Amino acid sequence: MAKKNPKIIEIKEMMGETGLIIIEQAGIDPLMELREELEGIEDKRFQPYVEHLLSDIVMITLLAVMARANEWGEIAEFARIKEAWLKRFLVLPHGIPSHDTIQRVMSMIDGNVLYSLCIQFLIRRLDILAATARERRLLQEPGSGEGEEVPKVIAIDGKTSRGSKRNKTDRDAAGAMHTVSGLYPDW
Repeated sequence: MAKKNPKIIEIKEMMGETGLIIIEQAGIDPLMELREELEGIEDKRFQPYVEHLLSDIVMITLLAVMARANEWGEIAEFARIKEAWLKRFLVLPHGIPSHDTIQRVMSMIDGNVLYSLCIQFLIRRLDILAATARERRLLQEPGSGEGEEVPKVIAIDGKTSRGSKRNKTDRDAAGAMHTVSGLYPDW
């Protein structure tokens, strides 16, 4: 098995468990808006040899990581599988870039710049994404009606991530809760 790349891990931590299905159902407009914002990232490549747009490569990477891609080859494979969908909002003048191209281009990008652009976009679009997630949840649960309240916030205890040692001394105390969601199937 290949060694995990720190850049992919960094992007995964930044994106979290957002879920590609919710993004697909949100429509093309938010994705086009994000692509336009990503065009503001400085492209440090030697322009005469550039075949793929920087914004296309970054969008492919972000979406593939949300679809749980872990390696550069998986990101390129995701792009090949979803090529028809990607062409609806990406330019892709020379088709899907190779995994080597994706890796090389992503290694040139400052993570702080990418993080701030994505956070600014998500803050503006959070209401739309949340509404789509609520609609999807209502559609999946046949017993849920309009009169029932859908939870808007899920609080997760941070004892494990913060290293709390209080529960280690008390054998009868409940341990920290760990959650795993099966809402987002693989691509």
